[in-house]
Amino acid sequence: MRKIIKLISALVAVVLMVTTVSASGLNVESSFEDLSIDDIGFSENVQYVDEMTGSALISTEVGDGYTINTYSVNWTVTAGNSIIDTKQIYLATGDYIRVDLSFSPTPTGGVKIGGYNLSNGRFYYATKTSSTVSSNLRFSVSGAYLFEIENTSSFDIVVSGTYSTINFESSASLDVTHYMQEKTNWCWAACIQMCADYLGYYKTQTQIVTYVKGSDVDEGGGDEEYYKGMKYATND
Repeated sequence: MRKIIKLISALVAVVLMVTTVSASGLNVESSFEDLSIDDIGFSENVQYVDEMTGSALISTEVGDGYTINTYSVNWTVTAGNSIIDTKQIYLATGDYIRVDLSFSPTPTGGVKIGGYNLSNGRFYYATKTSSTVSSNLRFSVSGAYLFEIENTSSFDIVVSGTYSTINFESSASLDVTHYMQEKTNWCWAACIQMCADYLGYYKTQTQIVTYVKGSDVDEGGGDEEYYKGMKYATND
């Protein structure tokens, strides 16, 4: 029952919110476009880097439902070779990598930017031939990755900038029937009605309020009312 009361409290808090909360992803991605993953291949001629040799965590941002870890990149990638960061990053469905990089000289022969999947050993990448890239990399396969850059040009290039992992909190949804609150201050009663209905019971909001308050007054409720109302609505 305590878990049910916490659920009702959370639902009431959501109902009472008067500010519009935008999806965190919209804010996170505002200045970056998605970069198409062109191909999947295998990594060859690989050099590994770590915090001591050219990659370090420089910031962590924890927001409403997301975490962003940003890493520095200061690599010299020789012609025809790859560099892979040794830091393991996990990307679930919806998570992605954001890159903000510059290349010198411009990799006219191409540079592959992406992630090496530790589960299947494949390199998921997008190819660029410009001097800069500020984009999001989304992979069709979730799992553990290592960030990788492959230089397919015939000359060495210096890569500088950052890459970030954007991880969203996982969530689950329940098939709960939605009931509108019938009076201005009956959000708590509507939440009790929805929770009870999900558990297979049915009471009207008027019945719940009358039982808890003694009459169908248009008043709000607190934890004691939630507890009493939920016990009544579930015939407990």
